Amino acid sequence: MIFAEPIRLMIAAARCPARRQPPPLACAEFHVARHAHSRAFISPNHAVLNAVRDIVLLLAPTLYSLAIFLAESLPPVVISSGVAFPETRSFPMSFRSLLAIALLAASASSSLCAQTNWQEFMPRLNPGISTSPVLATLPQDLVIESPAGEVPADKARWSGRWRGWACRDQTCDTRLVVEKVNAGGATIVYAFASATTQKPLMARIEAKFHGDELQGTLASGAKIAYRFRESGDLEFHYQRNADWLAGVLSRDSEELSRKADAYLAERVAKPGPDVPESCVRFFGGWAGDWRKSQGQQRLWVLGIKADCKAQISYRTTSSNAIPTALVAAEIRQGVLKVPCGDGGECAFEVRGDEVWGTYTNPFGGSNSGVFQKIK
Repeated sequence: MIFAEPIRLMIAAARCPARRQPPPLACAEFHVARHAHSRAFISPNHAVLNAVRDIVLLLAPTLYSLAIFLAESLPPVVISSGVAFPETRSFPMSFRSLLAIALLAASASSSLCAQTNWQEFMPRLNPGISTSPVLATLPQDLVIESPAGEVPADKARWSGRWRGWACRDQTCDTRLVVEKVNAGGATIVYAFASATTQKPLMARIEAKFHGDELQGTLASGAKIAYRFRESGDLEFHYQRNADWLAGVLSRDSEELSRKADAYLAERVAKPGPDVPESCVRFFGGWAGDWRKSQGQQRLWVLGIKADCKAQISYRTTSSNAIPTALVAAEIRQGVLKVPCGDGGECAFEVRGDEVWGTYTNPFGGSNSGVFQKIK
């Protein structure tokens, strides 16, 4: 039972000799194995730890009253190696003082358990901009207050705007704004976006300092945490149940914003006047299916240059979001050929307002399909 040991220790503490102390309570450790993007082993499960901590604190008044009743009813005891034994003599002590110390120790223990499970590869992640075609957005009512003079310097430095990336291959865009900070925590705005999210996420929440981390909980129950690097950048960690992601943010600046905007503009920029019309016609996204159905397909042709070399994406999906992962391809004589299927090749050709595709492979397999322009 979760509460059996704390109750036993509090009862024993009420009657134990003045020079003996109960053994410290240790945090439980939970392990969850999950094949995430990096197939990492995740430990501990902080959602379980935090839930146990919250239940204990919620029941603290009841436990307090119960311990007083039992302490006055039971004979004196001492603690030896964590086991209670009858003892014939005792020393007068303030039970309330002992209980206060026990609750303080439990609070410190829960604080240690609240530390984030940072992955070991975090120091190897480089700061920079995301490759997401969708940028995280911030609210119009942002108000950043200068930290008061009594706020410690290691807390005051959090104030301001931060921008960076998360997820594998930097495919998620994320921002952090610390609007108001004090010695215990901060009011923050968390923003996140990627090609796979339905819409950019934005939330204003109250975050708390735990050791060297700034931690908060989103409405979904997801836990977010940040910590400083010696370089002045921030490491970022997100976890909801066993799913997690990580990234790096830097203090926002005009230069960083300019780089992000330029990267996005280059990805979606229309071909220049020097690009042949036969290649320009491919530009954009195309949605369709094959006659021998393989499910919904999406073809994206972006970044077309004057030599008709382009960045393309072809995959099975029903999402019309601009993809983050592109590969190099070339349009030759009005035909775009890409590897696809089981060792086969897909050839695409623009016909009117549609793209027609044909598939062939070395084993005699074939297929055909029609794709419509994504508006």
